[in-house]
Amino acid sequence: MISARHYLIDLQQLQQINEETNQARFIKRIVAPDTTEPPPLPIEYNEYSYLKKNINLLLLFLVIQMMNQQIQSVK
Repeated sequence: MISARHYLIDLQQLQQINEETNQARFIKRIVAPDTTEPPPLPIEYNEYSYLKKNINLLLLFLVIQMMNQQIQSVK
């Protein structure tokens, strides 16, 4: 019969301690890579390539661009 073992994990000492035998062994800390940055877009992607595939979005984009230019010229 295999019995379950219980371990205490000491993160300050980086040790795993068997609670029954008090035997300790070191554990290794592995730092996860930084995932706060979004992955880069594929080279062929840009706002225009996507908009070309959808004429309604393209027209809306152009109207917004024209409105922004008018707002900038008024300032």
